[in-house]
Order: sequence, then structure tokens, then C-alpha cells
Amino acid sequence: FDSPVHGPTMFCFSVVLPHGAEPEMMLRQHQDGVGIFACDGYLVVSNNSALETFASKAPTLKLATVAMDLSAPTGGRYMTALNSPVFIEAWHQVFEDGRFQNYDWTLKLDTDAAFVAQRLRNVLWGHCQDSDDDCLPMYLANFGRDLHGPVEAINRKGMQSYSAGVDRCLTEIDYADKGEDWYLSLCLDLLRVPRAEEPRLLSDWHLRGDSCDVVHAVFHPFKEWDDYLGCLCESGLGEAGCPQLLASTSTRTSSPTRTTTTTTAAHTSRTASTSTTRTTTNTATTTRTSTSRLVVDFGDADEEE
Repeated sequence: FDSPVHGPTMFCFSVVLPHGAEPEMMLRQHQDGVGIFACDGYLVVSNNSALETFASKAPTLKLATVAMDLSAPTGGRYMTALNSPVFIEAWHQVFEDGRFQNYDWTLKLDTDAAFVAQRLRNVLWGHCQDSDDDCLPMYLANFGRDLHGPVEAINRKGMQSYSAGVDRCLTEIDYADKGEDWYLSLCLDLLRVPRAEEPRLLSDWHLRGDSCDVVHAVFHPFKEWDDYLGCLCESGLGEAGCPQLLASTSTRTSSPTRTTTTTTAAHTSRTASTSTTRTTTNTATTTRTSTSRLVVDFGDADEEE
């Protein structure tokens, strides 16, 4: 489906650690108007001040801080970062902020997740083409029937249900041994927010040298800016510098597209469905751990000073 001009409105938030490659990645996204800065409204994340995180490189990039230990141990059945408590507070901040009510969809995006904004709008529009009053609550499952953390998409009525019922989730779900994406899917299921499978939403586990296609909307992970921008260029985003970048990397040896068949018993046990075998593209056998992070207020795309 192709959405109308512009298409659904998106409220996006990312998180950025105050050290390592993420501050520079956020600055480059801000400079080029990509990442969360291609959405209609956005939040930014840190556990440090703007000055400490970005120094003097982004005087107009506002950033608030929360004094909280963001570390999370690795453990549980799937040996992932047990970061649910941090993200429970993060979503609470989104609810308190309240601006999600003004947008068709709310999306959490990892800082190293590259996405083409208009294609993402097209994907979202395919699930809700009617007026907002007629669009039922929903969230998108991006890994078969599971929710995978690099991008999490919930429509406005789904967010309203989540906001109203979050206390029930905290009471009835044991999240001590769960990563935030697993907890979120259990919570939304408990609140009877329907899930819709969307295989075009996310292409995950990219290795350096992998190509980005023109089908998926979000690609993950890209830790270096050249790789991040290169993915957007390959995926059809007409960014300045794309011709030169693509020319400079045209002789680079690229890894062939890998198709790995994995058994999803571990994942389907989350949803009480039967274990099946699923073929996924561009996957690698790696252990994924997410760093705990907390959302703080950033602003709307058209309100930056």
C-alpha cells in the first residue's frame, strides 16, 4: 500500500547513552533530519546532561536527564538484558508527557535502527486506513508473532489502552526475568490490545557489509554513521552524500544475503502458540543485549528552538 501524501503521523523516541558511539550517532541524525528527527514529534533519552553527553556540538539539541541507575543484568530464559523496570518508567514518562494523544502512532526506536520515514508511514497506513475513530487498538509484531525491541509500534487507541491499564500489568505480570520487549507484548496482550503481524516493519541482525533492501522500513543494528547512512542510501532514501558514499563502497566486499532457519520454540512460548520453524533473512547467531535507558522530554519536530 502507498499512503496518502505524508500519511499517518508518528511520535518517535530513541535513547542515547552518554558515552560510546551513541551521542555522535544522535548528533548526525539530528543534523541530517533522519532517525527520530524524521518523525512528526519526538523524545530523546539519556541519563546525563546535554552538556556532558554532547559537549558543545549541539547547542540547540535540548536534553533532560533523570537520576537513575540504568544498568541491567543479563539473565532470564533468553539471556537478555533484564531492563523491564527501566522501560516501565520510560513509558510512564511518555504517558505523563501526553503528546502521544496527538499522533496516529507512537514508536520506540533504538538509536542504531535506521529507517525510511515514508516507507514506515506506508507500513503503518496499511494497518489503519480509516479515520482514527474507526481504527481499533493495535500494536505491530515484527518477528513472526513476537515483538522485537529495535522498533515498537503502537497506534493511538492502543496507547490509550496501555496508559489506562499499565497498573494492571505491573500487578499481574512477573517481569523480573524478562527484557522490555517481552514484557511490553505480555502487557498489551493482557490488556487485549490486538497484535498485527508485520514482516515489513523490521529487518534485524545486519552485519557490516549487508545490504539494506527496499521492502523493510527499519534496519538494525548500525553502530557507525557511515554504515547507518549507507543503509538508508541503499534503501532508497535520497540523502545528500548518498552518491559519493555508494560509489566509495561499491568495491567493498559484501557478505551474501544469509537466510537462517531458526526454531521459534523459545519465542512462541511467550505467546502460548505451537512451536514452529521459521525462515528469517539477514539473521546471525548472536546474543542480543539491550542497554537500559530512560525516556525524557525532547520536543516536537516543528518546535525546536
